[in-house]
Amino acid sequence: MPLDHVALRFSRNSEPDEAASVYGGIRYRSKRHAQWAVFFDALGLEHVYEPRAFRFGRGVSLTPDFWLPELNAWLIVTSADAVIRDVDRWKAELFSREHPEFRVWLSNGVPRAGEWHLEQLGATPVKCGMLLADAGEPSRQAWICGANDEQATRLVFDAVEIGTGRSVLTPRGFPADPNTNSLMRMAYGQVEHFQTDSWSSLGAVTGRLASRGLSGISPM
Repeated sequence: MPLDHVALRFSRNSEPDEAASVYGGIRYRSKRHAQWAVFFDALGLEHVYEPRAFRFGRGVSLTPDFWLPELNAWLIVTSADAVIRDVDRWKAELFSREHPEFRVWLSNGVPRAGEWHLEQLGATPVKCGMLLADAGEPSRQAWICGANDEQATRLVFDAVEIGTGRSVLTPRGFPADPNTNSLMRMAYGQVEHFQTDSWSSLGAVTGRLASRGLSGISPM
């Protein structure tokens, strides 16, 4: 596979959790959450922010941060706080065991060039991973690429069919190179330069919706 992983770092949520950010008319709990939404939009992947809560075990509940219906995947965006991050991991592992029909991802940071940024739990575990577009047909297939140790001595590739979320056992394409592919570089650039929407820009969005006869921004 044409994936140069030698220089990749293991991303960490080292920055403190920021205040809520607004992107596309939706208020996210932190800039980190909004940056994930920016990344999904750049890759053309449908996503829904905090659509539902799950209850399992003895009074344990979890509200995953993102649902990606085309990939049949839930993403939990972890906190910079070590205690909260450990609780997130515990809940994510329980959730993955209770719902094997879903892909369950746990973020290790925002998507950035040169860094692993998520972990995939479940039947095809990927400890240090990244979400990549397909190099040739990004609308047909996405990839979870990574390794199960931080030294990345053996790479793992999981091709995901967009639409069904199923693993493609004999994929025709290959993952886009995160360092050179134009789509991936554009996506990383949009994440890196994201700035929260201002209230004036929100007013403009609301005005446009009103002019189309809509009542306003959908509530979270």
